[in-house]
Amino acid sequence: MTDLSAPASRVIVTDLTYSNGTAVAVRVNTGMDGMEVSDEGYGAFIADLMGFLEDYERAAVGTAVTWGIRFGERSFYTEPVREELLPLAVNCVANASMEAVLLIARSQP
Repeated sequence: MTDLSAPASRVIVTDLTYSNGTAVAVRVNTGMDGMEVSDEGYGAFIADLMGFLEDYERAAVGTAVTWGIRFGERSFYTEPVREELLPLAVNCVANASMEAVLLIARSQP
């Protein structure tokens, strides 16, 4: 049974921050198959503001593999997960998004 009182989409702001001090946030979308978590491309947006977008996209693919999630269309995301796995999914997406920006920022002269 689906809980119709649950929001279809919500944003979770984490305690993590990108290299520029901005908080890392993820979006949780509730669907028929479970909950999908995404950074909605915000890590890519931060990297673009810092002038590292191309490097970020290369680093993000490997970072997604490390965290066991996916990267595509400039976003980190999960496949649909059950509600009990939501904290883990949020953690993986948020950390991957932050880590990819951090890796690129540290490699710049």
